[in-house]
Amino acid sequence: MAKISKEAKAEMKQKLDAIILNIFLERGWHHVTYGNVAAAADIRRSTVQGYYTELEEALRGKIFPIFLSHLDLTNNESLRTSWISALDDKHFRYILQMLIANAASDAPNEMSKQGIKRLFEIVEGKVDGSEVVLHQLLGETVIRLLDR
Repeated sequence: MAKISKEAKAEMKQKLDAIILNIFLERGWHHVTYGNVAAAADIRRSTVQGYYTELEEALRGKIFPIFLSHLDLTNNESLRTSWISALDDKHFRYILQMLIANAASDAPNEMSKQGIKRLFEIVEGKVDGSEVVLHQLLGETVIRLLDR
């Protein structure tokens, strides 16, 4: 196998990161697979695996701002209203589906744990008494996702 330069490797990583984010935002987490990424990049699956131990790595720092952009953190009522309304947005919903599926797995990953922790910290820092509201919204989200 030919050795590639650091620059070429960095460019490929950027390209793969963008492909992974695109697949996630357009089709949801369950479609982010080594096979789908390889097909979209027109490379071998093993090549993709050489870049990522876990595909979630490509989403680090990219999906949380998208999620937060849907929320109005003025007060508890605006938080609740904006969250429920955002459930109609596929990107917001896909992020929640990924977090919930990961939380329900036998070994939740660190990115999801940190994402939930960060969500609570940011919201609690801006909206007094929001912890209870966030717990209610997460539970309500599970029920609404099941009703789809």
